[in-house]
Amino acid sequence: MLETHGFTGEPEYMKNRRMPELIYEEAITFKPQILEQEYLLESAFHSLKIAKSGYYPRLSLNASYGNYYYRFNGLENISFSDQWQQNSRKTVGITLSVPIFNRFQVRNNVRNAKSAFANQELAIIDTRQTLYKEIRQAYANVIAAQKVFLSSKVAVTSSHKSYQFAEESYDVGRISVFEYSEAKTRYIQSMSEQKQATFDLIFRCKILDFYHGKPIVL
Repeated sequence: MLETHGFTGEPEYMKNRRMPELIYEEAITFKPQILEQEYLLESAFHSLKIAKSGYYPRLSLNASYGNYYYRFNGLENISFSDQWQQNSRKTVGITLSVPIFNRFQVRNNVRNAKSAFANQELAIIDTRQTLYKEIRQAYANVIAAQKVFLSSKVAVTSSHKSYQFAEESYDVGRISVFEYSEAKTRYIQSMSEQKQATFDLIFRCKILDFYHGKPIVL
């Protein structure tokens, strides 16, 4: 009698499947493509603030210090230390710049920064939507693979019963060897398809786990 090697139990990967909405809510907190877009959005926001600062007056504080030394070949020869004290020059100044007319440069910079910020907002929305679609597709693939797996279990059970009946019938001479071999082949094929369905289900679940932040370990 042919030994049974079919998978009769439900794979552990089918248990505790989380809904795609819950997986998405967690995925957006650590997925690198989402974090990248958020950092770019923050950068665009600061660039907009910098561009707007061109509308405001600018107050600058500056200071300088200078000194020099020279040597006389004549009657007077002042020492280095005396010259260091006498020739020093110190200045401190404050500059106030008031933007009155700058050929609309600031206005254009602000418009460009606003446009970049708006585009980045759209980019992060698009990235999140893409991630959500990927998770939904991965979840749908798991459901489809699960259905195939359950169907393969039914097929193995049915083909096994047919094989047992064919074996009993062949032993008493009610069917030919060809019919017996055909039933045996169908049973072996159904077990092979069940194994393939199981591996496919595991693979699909692992992909879904990847969006959930779990490393892919087989």
